[in-house]
Amino acid sequence: MIPVICPLLLLLLRPMQAQILGAELDMGERLGLGGSGTPPSWSKKVDPLQLAFIWRRADDFEDNNNVYMQIPSQNEDDELLRAKLKEFDAALGERPKSQNVSKAMSECPEYSALKLVFLRCEVFNVEAAVRRFVDYWEKRVEIFGKQAFLPLLSLANNNSEATECKYTRVAERCDEAGRAILLIDYHKEGSDFSDSSLLQSAWFTIHQALREESVQKKGVVVYVRCLKSIRDWRMHLCKDVIHSLTGILPVRLAGFHLINPPPLHAGVISLFKKMMGREMGRRVYIHSGSVDENLMSLSKFGLGRVEMYPSIFGGQLGFE
Repeated sequence: MIPVICPLLLLLLRPMQAQILGAELDMGERLGLGGSGTPPSWSKKVDPLQLAFIWRRADDFEDNNNVYMQIPSQNEDDELLRAKLKEFDAALGERPKSQNVSKAMSECPEYSALKLVFLRCEVFNVEAAVRRFVDYWEKRVEIFGKQAFLPLLSLANNNSEATECKYTRVAERCDEAGRAILLIDYHKEGSDFSDSSLLQSAWFTIHQALREESVQKKGVVVYVRCLKSIRDWRMHLCKDVIHSLTGILPVRLAGFHLINPPPLHAGVISLFKKMMGREMGRRVYIHSGSVDENLMSLSKFGLGRVEMYPSIFGGQLGFE
């Protein structure tokens, strides 16, 4: 009986999954990913029903001392910091004048301290740090308007929707290397919160995490609670958040851990990785299984204890 049922079940599921896949490919076109939006890893010869099984699981990766393959943070002393901050100011002065950077310098109490945060983010590559710093102030003004020059954490206390939505949160403890542990909860994209509030939540969370010096040097790891439904996915919000995390905010991204994504979301995950770029796309890890199975696959990242596993997934890790 079973050999008869299985082919029939596959035939029933294939049209539904092909329809979902078609919607995801259309998403790729609207996001400007080129052509049909088909990620390079896909092939026309691959049955859509097989896509759920072609993800690389976290346990496909070899264990090593730096599993995220980050550039090591630089040893710091007073002489290095003085020299690099001086180079930073010189390089910033050589760039075309930015009205927002100039206004930040005169009005924002965070301005001076942020320069070192950007240098640490770029491992003291001055040109890269200055470039990100200028882009940061342009984007910060775009997101927060006239309030952009206030301290963001004090602004967060007065922004009830962006803080109440809990779209992104920082954990109560860091990982063993000193990285902050964040949570992005894509379930919130199915709520009534605005895109601007969800994006502001991401900015507030990153600045909250960056209060720790170890986080400025080592970066963050991110747990991802995947969408309930593809229909809830806010594509342009996702693109804005990824752009902020990978190219604007002064944060070193170690890796993303997607926990128990629905099998039919393979296309969304492929687009998610493509938007992140080749380097960060390789640092997206899938963990699908029971709590014990996921803890085992997370163990090679130093996250294999129940107290390092978010409570929303059945662990004991709390978030602020």
